[in-house]
Amino acid sequence: MLENWAYQLFLPARLIQKKYSAFEHLRTRDVRSLELISQLEEIRQRNLPCDIEYIKYLFFRLNSEIRELTASLSAFHPVRYALLDNYRRKYAFYARLALVEEDPPTDPPYAKSLGTHQDEELAGGKGSTLSYIRSQLHLPTPRGLVITTQAFGRFLQDNNLREWINSQLARLGPDAEQEYGEVSRNIQARIMQTEMPDEITQAVWAVLEAENLESASLAVRSSAVAEDRLASFAGQYESLLHVPARDWVQAYKSVLASKYSAHALIII
Repeated sequence: MLENWAYQLFLPARLIQKKYSAFEHLRTRDVRSLELISQLEEIRQRNLPCDIEYIKYLFFRLNSEIRELTASLSAFHPVRYALLDNYRRKYAFYARLALVEEDPPTDPPYAKSLGTHQDEELAGGKGSTLSYIRSQLHLPTPRGLVITTQAFGRFLQDNNLREWINSQLARLGPDAEQEYGEVSRNIQARIMQTEMPDEITQAVWAVLEAENLESASLAVRSSAVAEDRLASFAGQYESLLHVPARDWVQAYKSVLASKYSAHALIII
């Protein structure tokens, strides 16, 4: 505001140049903002398939463009538009609240026997059902264990994978048919190359030994939360049979990686 006053008093031509530059900047940001709003509206109205990370990507771009737009308006009249950016920050705050996803728990337990009943949030649909049949109904079921959803969270956290995976998923917009294969390969390769945290390894071996499965041949399958509810994931996630117990880590990572197969990403 003081800068504008000084220009007006001593260098009026400079003030005109500054306002013209701000006007050109304003026009550019306005066009970009409207394009982003149109993209978001089209996705909503036509229910176009895209990953939530792509929606977040569009929102953060839109917020950035509007921030620059309000700065340009303030260059014309600092007093009149003094509160404009406060409104932008207010709406941005509520938009972030709507898009925020809580990080999943990463504390133990990381593995539990099917002989103890577990809720679905911890063991997924299949694991929870099997544990109920065995522990509550006392019907014959194969011996086994569940590697919990919290183990998956810990795996991502310890290897700083979540933010990187989200950056890959942000590429999956409505017109990204050609991107699904590449994004899937990138994420799956990264998961397979990543080390398993020692705490998870120790927890799994402890349950394998307690169930006398340390020398057994295992079936390693997915048990994702809500896997068989709103959408069918049949055949999308990896199932591995006749896996020597000593090789469970690689088999488990193969199942985790299959969560990001191209087909599963398209369904999601």
